[in-house]
Amino acid sequence: MTIKDLYRLNDLRKLIAKTKRKIAQVEASLDAAGVNYSALPKNKSTKNSIADRNNRLIDLRDILKAQESEYTEKLIEIEHFILNIEDVHIKLIISLHFVDGLTWMQTAQRIGGNT
Repeated sequence: MTIKDLYRLNDLRKLIAKTKRKIAQVEASLDAAGVNYSALPKNKSTKNSIADRNNRLIDLRDILKAQESEYTEKLIEIEHFILNIEDVHIKLIISLHFVDGLTWMQTAQRIGGNT
């Protein structure tokens, strides 16, 4: 296990959060598209636009599932790595920083170390 492997979990966490934000944006745009604008002139491209957004939403949800699956696999891999560390103090540090996503400062504060 390399340091790059350990940081991969945090990168995946960030990607998942980014994908969830995109999904929320697309869902919000679909909700807005469902509002009755009967007083406004009709736009023939609205249906295509809604279909495109629906397709984008489906794609984003598939991407999210794949990212979450990869995250789970990496998390299990890192947890197995942590189990094999003999020093309990190091186990705690690695777990807090890489699994829980705490900064080094937060990790030090959590374990009671000098910051």
